[in-house]
Amino acid sequence: PSYEGRNLIEENHPQGAIVEKFIIGKAGYYEYDWQNNNEPKARKKISVVSEIPDYKWLVAATSYKDDFYKDIDQIKSFLFYLALIGLCLLLAITYLLSSSITKPLRNIEGIILRGASGDLTARVHMDQKDEIGKIGRSFNQFLESLQVKEKEIRAEIIERREAELKLEQLNEHLEELVEARTDALNQSLETLKFAQSDLIRSEKYLALGAMVSSIGHHLNTPLGNALTTSSFIINLLDKLDENYQNKKLSSNALENFISETNDAIRLLTHCLNHSIELVETFKLLKTRDLKFPIEQFELTDVFTKINTEFQQINENRNIQFLLTCPKSIRLEGYKEIYEMILKQLLSNAALHGFTDQIDCSVLTTVEILDTQLYLKVYDNGKGIPKERLAHIFEPFFASDGTMGSNTLGLGLNLVYKYIVEVLNGSISIESSESMGTKVIIIIPLNEDEL
Repeated sequence: PSYEGRNLIEENHPQGAIVEKFIIGKAGYYEYDWQNNNEPKARKKISVVSEIPDYKWLVAATSYKDDFYKDIDQIKSFLFYLALIGLCLLLAITYLLSSSITKPLRNIEGIILRGASGDLTARVHMDQKDEIGKIGRSFNQFLESLQVKEKEIRAEIIERREAELKLEQLNEHLEELVEARTDALNQSLETLKFAQSDLIRSEKYLALGAMVSSIGHHLNTPLGNALTTSSFIINLLDKLDENYQNKKLSSNALENFISETNDAIRLLTHCLNHSIELVETFKLLKTRDLKFPIEQFELTDVFTKINTEFQQINENRNIQFLLTCPKSIRLEGYKEIYEMILKQLLSNAALHGFTDQIDCSVLTTVEILDTQLYLKVYDNGKGIPKERLAHIFEPFFASDGTMGSNTLGLGLNLVYKYIVEVLNGSISIESSESMGTKVIIIIPLNEDEL
């Protein structure tokens, strides 16, 4: 105010240079040092200047810089501390979640490896009620069923050995009667029986070992991925903590951490759900424990619907699905089993029966003769090699003829079990390479079922 009415430029006053700068530059933003007469030193000041040409006026709005930014600095400090508190809470929550997942998974992985190596007494000990706990309990049930099966096999081997011992004693007695003429023949027979017994034991142990190995293989993949994902989350946490401790944590780094952690948790959940689905599929092998409702249904309608669905699904693959069936076949029985059987047979034909050939077709015929249901499925595909037909109904025998491949290899084994063990029927497959495949199923029907 003490400068009001004075010409600072003509007085060569130190502040006159600033006024002259306004006059030359006219409208604009200016930042400069300003010192009043009653102040010990200059302070930073900012001015916004506008020109009014009609009056040849320059109008300036000024303020000291530190006064102008004081409130903004307070807001920035508040937001910084608020973000810091939120980050600390996020770190704590994420660490607790990761720890609660990683430790149980390592426990389950160790038990699976023990089971795969032949230790069927291994059990998962956990009281969790989430997906991980469900996996542990399901795997325990599966190992228990395998242990029971192993005991049955051992009992059968002991029984066979006792029978062999009695047979050996009988042979010794016969040797005493006709020792001179039958000595060589008895020795050959004895050797053959021991070889046969060893072969039976070897095949059963081989089948049991292959089953355990295949189950371990299929479960180890999603659980291994889950363990890898949890380790990745821990690495993200360690990196975030390091940046925080070194004061290098930026908003972009925090956003990347949140995005990568969300993706990892989604992948982890997918792996755990896939493991549960595999265990539930393995439990289907024990058909005696499965309960199916008895329903009244129209078999023709059920099969027609399934055949139409497969025709629509494979519309772009040049495969024609045909169905020959009486207009009405009304049954009272296990509708779910009939649906599963036809779906599995049509799926096998579509997925494994054809390569690059044209005019592909799958024909399903149904008829009832003398209270027996005849279900036949034909395809004109590439056929099945002779060496694989003998193993086609074995569990975990995949379409490529191997056990433990990327596919479970349980489809035809389940079909066989349902037809033979539940429906008291029979199933056979006729096939040769390049000549297609024919599946023949015969199911006896009671008068009450018709």
